[in-house]
Amino acid sequence: MSPMLFEARTVGRSVDLNRLGSHFGIRHRYTWEEPLWLDASRLRGILREPEGRGAWIFSFGAVVFTNCQPHEIHDILLYLAPHEPALAAEQATIYQDSYALVVDESAREGFDSEEMTVRSLEDWHPEILATVLAKSVALERVEASLDTTLDRFEERLERLEKGRLETNDRVLAQDAARILRLEHDSISYLGILDKPDLTWNNDAAEKLYQSLSRQFELKDRNDAVRRKSEVLKDINSTFSDLAHARRSTRLEWVVILLIAFEILMALLAPLWKWLTHG
Repeated sequence: MSPMLFEARTVGRSVDLNRLGSHFGIRHRYTWEEPLWLDASRLRGILREPEGRGAWIFSFGAVVFTNCQPHEIHDILLYLAPHEPALAAEQATIYQDSYALVVDESAREGFDSEEMTVRSLEDWHPEILATVLAKSVALERVEASLDTTLDRFEERLERLEKGRLETNDRVLAQDAARILRLEHDSISYLGILDKPDLTWNNDAAEKLYQSLSRQFELKDRNDAVRRKSEVLKDINSTFSDLAHARRSTRLEWVVILLIAFEILMALLAPLWKWLTHG
């Protein structure tokens, strides 16, 4: 049996699976952790030779294709984009990963960073593998966004070292929103630590999912994202405190100057009265 080839790509922050499902006549209401599976029958009319091909679409903005050539991936995304803008083909080449599922009755079962080998193919093998790959590439997108935010804060820290604090409430709010979005994407939306539904009643599927998750270091990478996010929140909070302290200092000086002006006016009032009235 030829290896089953997986190609995982990110396409956006989120995908409306219910809207896509209704286009294919699927009445099922998807929850956020359920993928939409497009098999050969649903790809007929999109691909010339849909047999043996398929695609898992995840609500957190990742798609995993099976046995699809690059031009077929492009055709699938091009067809789906009018129904879900997040699936625009030009977005699907930034973060991606490839993997192979090999079925060999005489081989030793196991997996590494490039392929998994099993003696017999179970129905749940492809979905478990697709789920881990989807979370991995989606997490890669979060990691890249986090690195970009870290670079932004590095520039601000360099300016602060030179005694320049060039921030305002709008910038602070935008930076806080970026950090919270990263946390939301990695913790709440990706559900890195959440198991797929099919693992709850299938011990073998759960064992494979946990093993593949460790292979792709999902938990460790997610923990690293959380730690970096906490550091960024602390830095942003420090900038906010400094900005508020600077405004408070300015306000205090304004109050002091007003008081000094009032005192000066009070002292000059008798002199002015004497000069004007003799």
